[in-house]
Amino acid sequence: MLELLTEESSVRKVRALDIGVGSGILSIFLAKRGVRKIYSIDIDPYILKEAKRNIKNNIRKKRVINLLLKDISFLKKKFSLITANVPVNVHTLIADDVKRLLINQGVLFCGGLLEGQVEELLSLYSNFKQERLLERDGWFALKMKKISEK
Repeated sequence: MLELLTEESSVRKVRALDIGVGSGILSIFLAKRGVRKIYSIDIDPYILKEAKRNIKNNIRKKRVINLLLKDISFLKKKFSLITANVPVNVHTLIADDVKRLLINQGVLFCGGLLEGQVEELLSLYSNFKQERLLERDGWFALKMKKISEK
């Protein structure tokens, strides 16, 4: 997914959401690309502890990344960019919230997909336009743009 994010030219000064923060790599990458504010969210406190350590070691402006231990259903602010490097079964749980939280014309990046899961993901986000599909060693990442409020 980093390759897709590298290709994205309009990340400077936007508000982003990183769902399933993991090691923090996507949040760190976005911060280094100039994203104004990143909300990095996970439901696992041990994952957030690891992400916090990695962010501390790699980012000088700590306030750019806001780590949150909660479910995305509690979020209210809208985002221009959302990353979700989570399995498809997680998307079945979060798709409605992702649609609610992403602004129209906002961009969604999804990674960690296996062959056959891309179509399932696209059906969950039927009001999104597929902009780019990337495959590396049997893993897929997808860039989509929200086109309506369905």
